[in-house]
Amino acid sequence: MPLGTHGRRTPIAYALGGGSADPEKNVALFNVVKKARADGVPKANIESALQKVRACVRVLYLVASMADHASS
Repeated sequence: MPLGTHGRRTPIAYALGGGSADPEKNVALFNVVKKARADGVPKANIESALQKVRACVRVLYLVASMADHASS
């Protein structure tokens, strides 16, 4: 089963809720990564999930800034 999809919030949801895609700056995301490691999720899978989180957060911030610019 993919990282973070065990009937709980996905890593992306934790990143958005914590305001950062960096686990060192986002306690909720840090805890998801910590649990994944404890559950034996391979490091490559964790890194892949974090890359997707970072990409998603960048897109959402870009869309938000475009919306702000369009409304000005």
